Amino acid sequence: AFCSRVAAGDSLMMGDSKIVGQLTWPLVVLGVGLGLAWAPEGVLAALQWDRGALQDGQWWRLWTGHAVHFSATHAMSDLVPLAFLVAWAQARWGSAKLLLALCLSAAVVSLGLLWLVPDMQQYRGASVWVTFLGVALGLQAGWQRPEWRWALLGVALLAAAKTLADIYGGSGLASNLPPGVDVAWEAHLLGAALALGAAATSIKFRRLS
Repeated sequence: AFCSRVAAGDSLMMGDSKIVGQLTWPLVVLGVGLGLAWAPEGVLAALQWDRGALQDGQWWRLWTGHAVHFSATHAMSDLVPLAFLVAWAQARWGSAKLLLALCLSAAVVSLGLLWLVPDMQQYRGASVWVTFLGVALGLQAGWQRPEWRWALLGVALLAAAKTLADIYGGSGLASNLPPGVDVAWEAHLLGAALALGAAATSIKFRRLS
C-alpha cells in the first residue's frame, strides 16, 4: 500500500509538472508583451520594424518588431489570443518546434514586408504570430480531427471577413491604434500564406516518405 501511495504521488507530481511546463511559454508571452507595452517610447522605437533602420543593418528588428505594440490595448488584442495559441502549439509541437516556428515566421514575414510592401515604414504587433499559428494549428486540427472541420471553416471565414474589413478600412480593430497608424493587413496575409505553404510542404513530405 505504501508503494502504491508513493506511485500515485509521483504521478500527481508529474501531472502538475506537465501543466506548469505547458503554461511556461504563454506566461512568458504575456509577461514580456505586457512589459514592453509600458516601455518608454524610445525603447519601442529601437525595437519596432523600421524600413530605414533595417536597410541600415539593424536586423534584430526582423524579430523584435513583432514583440512591441503601439498601445496597451493594441498589445492586449494580440497577446491574449497569442497566449492561447502558444499553449496549444506547445502541447502539439513541443517547445523547440514552437520557438523555431516563431523565429522563422517573424523573419520571413518581416523580409516579405520589406520587399513586397514598399510604402510600409514602421510596423509593430504580434498579430503575425497569431495569424501564422492560428492557420497552422487550424489546418493541422482539421486534418487530424474531421469532426472539427465545419467549426474551423467558420472561424476561417470570420478571419477572412475581418481581413477584408481591414483592407477596406471597416475593421473596428483600428481603434486600438493611434491616429495615422493603419492595420497591417499585408502582414496578416503573409503570415497566413506562410502557414499554408508550411502545411502543404509537410503533407507533400509525408507522402514522399
